[in-house]
Amino acid sequence: MKKLPSIWIVLAIFISGCSGSSGESTEIELIGTWDSQCGVTDGRIAEYAISFAEQQVTYSYVYFYVYYNAEDCIEQSDDTFISTTTYRLGQSIIASSGNSAYEIDIDILSEGEYLYTKQDIVSVINSQLYFGVPILEEACDPNELVDLATTTRPFCNQRPVELDFDKPFIQRI
Repeated sequence: MKKLPSIWIVLAIFISGCSGSSGESTEIELIGTWDSQCGVTDGRIAEYAISFAEQQVTYSYVYFYVYYNAEDCIEQSDDTFISTTTYRLGQSIIASSGNSAYEIDIDILSEGEYLYTKQDIVSVINSQLYFGVPILEEACDPNELVDLATTTRPFCNQRPVELDFDKPFIQRI
């Protein structure tokens, strides 16, 4: 009988350890504007911002001139692109990293016309926003392959399970 209280103490420590704050996202933390790092996007050097409002997301791309095959954002071109669409947050999940994330569905448009709904995951961890790592075509469920006339080949629209820690977005203050 003396071991019974120690089991309760261990259980209480375990439960309190699991309920503490880990800096992970809540739904309200997604609202705001998030800036990408400079990098290659669709074959072009760009920085972009993603702004979330209630059920609405706006992508704002700023493109840069390419010099000597560098991938630096040195001189901004006059080319910009802004697109606004809708999104829906789904249930909270645990990503393969062990971090909590939300399922997110983003409606993809082309010239104002609906194309498809992108399935992704999103998480805010320590004031940085992360999306999921896209699943490669070879590893994709055949039912999740999307073939659009606007793309050169089919792509996988299967919901990721891994967060892309290599491409964080920093919250704009």
